[in-house]
Amino acid sequence: MLSPLLYTIYTADLEYWLDEHSAILYADDATAVAVGRNDEESIQQLEIIANKYLRYTASNFLKANEAKTVFMLVRSDGKENMMTRSLQVGSNTVPESYKMVFLGVTICNNLSWLEHSKNVASEMRKTYGLLSRLAANVPRKQLLPIIHGLVMSKVRYCIAAYGTVRMNDIDPMNGLMKEIQKELNRGMRLVTGTKMIDRISINELIEMTGVPSVNHVTAETMLREIWRSKNLNLPLMDYLPPVDSMRIRATRSEGQGLIKAVKNNNYAISLAKLWNALPQEARVATEQREAFSIIKDFVKMLPIV
Repeated sequence: MLSPLLYTIYTADLEYWLDEHSAILYADDATAVAVGRNDEESIQQLEIIANKYLRYTASNFLKANEAKTVFMLVRSDGKENMMTRSLQVGSNTVPESYKMVFLGVTICNNLSWLEHSKNVASEMRKTYGLLSRLAANVPRKQLLPIIHGLVMSKVRYCIAAYGTVRMNDIDPMNGLMKEIQKELNRGMRLVTGTKMIDRISINELIEMTGVPSVNHVTAETMLREIWRSKNLNLPLMDYLPPVDSMRIRATRSEGQGLIKAVKNNNYAISLAKLWNALPQEARVATEQREAFSIIKDFVKMLPIV
């Protein structure tokens, strides 16, 4: 366990070699971000960062794997450029990619979550292959911890970023969320020994297994993240400031812990809507245990799917 810590300490000064350029470091994974007025300017800045990074690794007796470098352009107009660009990293020419995996999250150049949700569903199916083989020799009730551990961990990972929440039955159902819920239903049927022809509802499967629905997991995760950000003054609150601080005169909502999206951003607006629907006791709570307990009860009142 000491090796990752020592490596992190050893490479902690890398960001100082990159000057004003943005670098995101996690263990032995380094990601650089550059913003330019056009493709050429962005690529030029990235090549400067790459050269500085290679000088750093050489100076510290480290070997950079240039062949593993992934290069992706995100354009402000959301349109794909017909001409594929490339990036020069040392002696390697890196072609433009339409997607990259960043700490286990698949990010596409059009900022769509389709590829990531497909990967989540694929990983769930791989686990079910293992479950199917185990079910022949292991009591099904002993397989339930695998659903809670291996499967739900894949669903929860980053779901606060790519997930959407249905707060009412009339809200439209997101196709990505629907597909992940279908895969989760398969897992619950596996461990309960039921089949589609048995006509067991999702509500019954959830009651039998204790596995929460994707909609409930997403809502709970988002609300917990907002609470943490609000109480620890994390960067997310730059986009979701308290309503109280935006008013000159006191109103009836003063002190209720309400928030507002400062930009016309659908994601921020949905977060604010979800948080403001939460009971006031949770919004103003300063104790994590108290807030999270109310959040868990509130989420159960939302649509299951």
